[in-house]
Amino acid sequence: MNKKLEGELLLYCLGIGTDKIKPARLEQLSTSEWEEIIQQSDRNGVAPLLYLRLKALDQCITIPGTTIPNSVLQRLRKKYVCNAWKNKRLYHELSKVLSLFQNDGIPVIVLKGAALAELVFQNIALRPMGDVDLIVKSKDWSKIDTILLQLGFSNVTPPLRSKRHIQWIQHIKHMSKVTLYEIHPEIYELQNHNPWLTASPATIAATDTLILGSEDFLLHLCLHIDRHLREGITKLIWWFDIAMGIKHYRKELNWDYVIQIAKKHKVEGSVHRILYVINEWFDGQVPANVLNRLKDDSIPLSFLDVLQQVPLQNREFDLFLTDISRIPSIHDKIYYGFKTFFPCREFIIQTYSVTRPNLVYFYYFIHISIIAIKAFYQLPRYLFNKYVSLRA
Repeated sequence: MNKKLEGELLLYCLGIGTDKIKPARLEQLSTSEWEEIIQQSDRNGVAPLLYLRLKALDQCITIPGTTIPNSVLQRLRKKYVCNAWKNKRLYHELSKVLSLFQNDGIPVIVLKGAALAELVFQNIALRPMGDVDLIVKSKDWSKIDTILLQLGFSNVTPPLRSKRHIQWIQHIKHMSKVTLYEIHPEIYELQNHNPWLTASPATIAATDTLILGSEDFLLHLCLHIDRHLREGITKLIWWFDIAMGIKHYRKELNWDYVIQIAKKHKVEGSVHRILYVINEWFDGQVPANVLNRLKDDSIPLSFLDVLQQVPLQNREFDLFLTDISRIPSIHDKIYYGFKTFFPCREFIIQTYSVTRPNLVYFYYFIHISIIAIKAFYQLPRYLFNKYVSLRA
């Protein structure tokens, strides 16, 4: 079975975009086809959701011989139960972490999966999590490092001896026996935007904490997907995050604020692209006037291609150009460019696995050459897309 058909079958089983894809006769699927659907659901983080969906469908089927194979339901049920157990351990540990931060007067914003599973999905078994993302003010990083080390965590962040490369100041990482914690100083995709101004109180892991305001949460999820799309990486669960988030917060979402922040940070094309797909495939209930007010950047996006891990036209070099175009001041643009071409020694050593210190400067030459080659091939396409966008 080709990947496109696999993707369509998975979407059909999940009840997504049923008006856009060919209906499937589930009772006619072979064992190997079911196996591919299960594996793809697992890779996309939607196996627990698929279990509930197929279980409900199976209970509605009254025609003999058309039931969903019991072996399929049992395998998916096992994944559902395993994820529930894993997340229960994760939340138990997170409760300790948040309580200790709170006792030390450290404010925390819980991001993405850890916030979504309890508050939006309202069933921790439904939302697989690979890590826990938190926002903590950078002035508190030394405190949280001490707290987490005392809990038995390992600091797996490369040494921060220099701030001459953006990848070295995005977040710090701590690994526990349960999962990885990534601590961020801000919303990476919305730099210089203060998330604390609209942060909302919430109870997560039976502990009082904060989450992003619903509008910031939506923007963060959209831009998180968009960045990964440019790298050819995506998971279907990320799209469910947005669709279910909009449904959950629809009565309080301030769309004017979403548009204002998207335009201010020059990300309206990215936000438009994601919300358009949410409306088309997930019945996202995004008002038409919102999409009309967000400028489309004319970068094509096929949702079925997304499921096949096909990247957007613009790749890694475009990420650099897109990021630099969103920086307001000339001084900061120059600094960003400088630290991209000339990162700190530790970054070069880490990235290129340099074993002999006297070769570091040789690898600087390699690093700059790689960027130049990417620019040679990708800059014309980037400029063409910008030209098309301006003409549209």
